[in-house]
Amino acid sequence: MQEYLQRVARVRAALGPANLVGLVAFGDCWRGANVSYFNQFRPMDGVSDIANAVVFIGIDSEPVLFVSEQCLGYASSVTGFEVCLIRQKGERLRRFAKAHPFPAKRVVTAPGWIWKKKRRGSDLTTKPCCAKTWCSH
Repeated sequence: MQEYLQRVARVRAALGPANLVGLVAFGDCWRGANVSYFNQFRPMDGVSDIANAVVFIGIDSEPVLFVSEQCLGYASSVTGFEVCLIRQKGERLRRFAKAHPFPAKRVVTAPGWIWKKKRRGSDLTTKPCCAKTWCSH
């Protein structure tokens, strides 16, 4: 568990200097390393939402793991993070965006998408990036 907490701390320490406020990492049964790098949860094989998971690390908030309802118990047993349902992800990220109203700040997703705040509000929008894991464009 200590190794995972150190990884989160290193990411959080790098966010400010990179002019970022958070990292969103998506993982599914094929790209589970994006999520399992930060905790012991691995998205399950399948074709429904059990195959998906999202980790959010905010610059000033505790990490959150979002999973399907079917994986809630398993996820809670293998991570020290708060675990929420994946359908709650949008609302949680919107609340985070409202608390961080700096238009120049960005949330980088892994891999390949940037969630950038609109200049006249705190809604998050997405745009394609260079599609490299841990991109900071």
